[in-house]
Amino acid sequence: GTSNQDVMMPVVSTLVLGRSFIIINNSTGNIILNSSGGNQIVILSTNTRIEITCVLVTGTTDASWDIGNYLAKDINAASAASLADADKLGWYQTSTGLLKNITWANIKAALATYFAIPATTAANDMQVGDGAGAWIKKTLAEFVAIFRAGEGNKLGYCHVHRNASNQTGATGGAVNKILFTTETADDSSWFDNGANSRYTPQVAGMYMVILSVRAANNGDSMQPQIYKNGSSETTGAYMSSGAGTGQQYSQLIGVVSMNGSTDYIEGWVYLPATITTINGEIAGTYMKIFKM
Repeated sequence: GTSNQDVMMPVVSTLVLGRSFIIINNSTGNIILNSSGGNQIVILSTNTRIEITCVLVTGTTDASWDIGNYLAKDINAASAASLADADKLGWYQTSTGLLKNITWANIKAALATYFAIPATTAANDMQVGDGAGAWIKKTLAEFVAIFRAGEGNKLGYCHVHRNASNQTGATGGAVNKILFTTETADDSSWFDNGANSRYTPQVAGMYMVILSVRAANNGDSMQPQIYKNGSSETTGAYMSSGAGTGQQYSQLIGVVSMNGSTDYIEGWVYLPATITTINGEIAGTYMKIFKM
């Protein structure tokens, strides 16, 4: 039928403890299952069935009955792999007292929507969650940038040098900016080599800077210096006399706080009077930086 139907369970005088009944709803309407005293036990929606057991033989309320198995009538008893789209799964909805059912086709559609990952459009594309329950496509370069944002100590590592080419035309008796020409590593693309020769990290934090310089002495020594935003932040060792006239290697290590947006780091060196060349040896003049 198409109408809702009321079904009453047996009266007290006929109850047997532990006896079960299977009730099947073949109609398109609901079956309202009541105790003999008129208390609603459950509502069976269309195409569902229930197994209900007597647990109390002295009462007339719904407390006399226990709902055991509540399944859709057409449930496939085989494994999920053999379920057909038209097969139904059922459940008991405690908030409404209703038996519900859903087809396997609808379950698959719901799962496909919930776990939907859009197709990529190019080689190495990846899908990442947007934090709001959806997926968004990212290129490999974009994904690497996201990964590096939380990479920790290796974030922003760079190693620059002059590739064995001397820097000439410097000013003796003054501080000179070292123009690094070659990047051995620049993981986050934060170093601008050449004329700018500055490192501008885009993540705030503390950065370790290793600056090495090779240049000649002339009585006094050359002196490496780490600059932040155009001013000396950390200076290396300096000898005002007795340094001789030979080539010297000098290293400086400093820790610099960066705001992650506009702060920048440069390598500078004080050259003694008449010294106008910074040696370009790869192992002699270089700068290495990484986030701590």
